[in-house]
Amino acid sequence: MLSSSSSSSLQPNASPIPRITVQPPTPSPDVALRPNSAEASPSTVYHIYTTGAAQQNWVLHTTPDRELRTLRPGAKIVDPSTRCCCSKKKKKQLTQQPKRDEIVLDDPDSDPRQPSYYMHTPRICGKSPPQTIRLGGKGDGVVCLFKSTFFWRRWKIDFVVPEKKERWWRRNRKPAKEKECALEEKSVRIDSGFAEADQEPSTTTATTTTAPQTEVGNYTSLNAPGVVDGRGVVAAHYPLRSFGLLGETGRNYVRQQSRNKKEKEPIPSSSSSPSKPIYPAHLTPSQSQLVMHWNGWWTREYCFRYGDIEFRWRGTSTVSDERKFWGRWSRFNHLKLIACLPIDDASSAVSSAHLAKGKREVEVVKYTSIWAKRKVGRLELMEAALEECCPNDAIERERLRHVVVSTALCMISGEKQKRQTIREIILTLISAGQDGATSGG
Repeated sequence: MLSSSSSSSLQPNASPIPRITVQPPTPSPDVALRPNSAEASPSTVYHIYTTGAAQQNWVLHTTPDRELRTLRPGAKIVDPSTRCCCSKKKKKQLTQQPKRDEIVLDDPDSDPRQPSYYMHTPRICGKSPPQTIRLGGKGDGVVCLFKSTFFWRRWKIDFVVPEKKERWWRRNRKPAKEKECALEEKSVRIDSGFAEADQEPSTTTATTTTAPQTEVGNYTSLNAPGVVDGRGVVAAHYPLRSFGLLGETGRNYVRQQSRNKKEKEPIPSSSSSPSKPIYPAHLTPSQSQLVMHWNGWWTREYCFRYGDIEFRWRGTSTVSDERKFWGRWSRFNHLKLIACLPIDDASSAVSSAHLAKGKREVEVVKYTSIWAKRKVGRLELMEAALEECCPNDAIERERLRHVVVSTALCMISGEKQKRQTIREIILTLISAGQDGATSGG
């Protein structure tokens, strides 16, 4: 169904995505891919938890927190977000090593689990950088960058380094070299005998300065050395300052870089190390960018196209939480992903409406929202559906897995932000009505 070389348009009337020439690290031939989904397990369940100091980062585990005691019997589970808020005690608790009989959640030295995915939300004062999804923990390979437009109308997911767009007030500005070249051209007298000789150097200078630095269609991998720095952002798009403000991410990295600059030492790259990491082949994308559109203001449906398959995220009330009381309140927070595949002879239970359109709907993902302090929800991915979308290509199947998880995190965070915005609007209206009633009375 899905070919690895296909990079079709995301909109029916839009121009196709240019062919990309990615420069990834050398893939490892020894990296073992997942076995066929039908033989391994019917589904893979990812448990989504909040992590980090500000509780804005998410981590995905295949083993929930409640099963940690089975991995290490008798151990005490410690949640770092519930520690003391006093400055001196908090610093002491964070610096001390975990005890042998303790499991500090999401601590690589104490937690026996290996994260499947990690969503990082960088914070820079005065900027709104895109969020990052990594395959594994916080310092592992980058899968993509994603960011939403105004009022969650579209989600842009970049699998390679995106081109930096200039601000609207800088688009009409000319660089200083171009202005000097223009002044030199204007200063040449046309009626002089040396007009042609005088114009040759200026034209060559103008052509060399205005020539594009990179060709159209050439992109850089997100995992190339020095692309994503210690702050979790693309270093070329967000220049490094000599100081880090309170609340920003990567303050230790900023201090280290400024210290190395003062001492005139070579600044080490965050992505480069003495032994360069080797990433799997499925981190090399087959599509440079993916755009997910909101189908309507009063709907919970987003659609996107990956390769030649159309996917649709929809809200569903058929999924239910196992808890009796709180599960009823989160009934309309659940989601599911549908893949529109062509009808073949092997497909069964196809309705007449699907026969008229020539497509059948296959459920790929189910998301169950959970009301808890740390846990965000549970993401269940159907392995048989992935096998049906990519029947004969294991690498493309893993790429599709990254795309599905990335769009799922976009939907989950977007729907959560919508609910918070609606709640704030309702509380503001209630408080305004109460103030009006008390002032009128």
